[in-house]
Amino acid sequence: MCRAATTTSYCCYPSKTANEVRLLHAHQQKLIRKQRELIAELIATKAELDRRGQELERADAAKSRFIAMMSHEFRTPLTSIISYADRILEPGSDLPAVRTAAAAIARASRHMHDMVNSVLDDARLDAGRKVLQPRPFDVRSLADDLSAIMAPLAAEKALSFAAQVAPGVPECVTADDGCLRQILLNLLGNA
Repeated sequence: MCRAATTTSYCCYPSKTANEVRLLHAHQQKLIRKQRELIAELIATKAELDRRGQELERADAAKSRFIAMMSHEFRTPLTSIISYADRILEPGSDLPAVRTAAAAIARASRHMHDMVNSVLDDARLDAGRKVLQPRPFDVRSLADDLSAIMAPLAAEKALSFAAQVAPGVPECVTADDGCLRQILLNLLGNA
């Protein structure tokens, strides 16, 4: 009887070891699957970080271009304002010249104000909230404003500048005059 009990317990031992090996193997396979999942997750996270890094680089480049563009846009009316202010400060400036220069400074200042509003509008456009503001305005007045802003810049480069509105153009047109003014100033400033 003792011998049979020993044999039975000896026969059960390899079976117990095989079960433990199977359990260890199953656990090992589970760990390998988990490790693969973690590696895949790590790769996906790295790819997402790379993508976001590229987006940040593009956004930074766009911000730099925007700052350069706005510096250029503000330089034109600022130069005009400075030029007219210098004329006012010249010794012997007569009252009509001072008034003309002051009016030009006011127009260029209003244009700069409109540009600041335009920057805010562009931000709204990027956010999907920009709406054009068409309204009636005097085309000849716009031409006078553009001349007042551009003439000093042209004079600094030993050029002359004048703007004329063709006789057939209506006195009043409807458009977003701020956008039109900015487009024309961009064209003239780059010319």
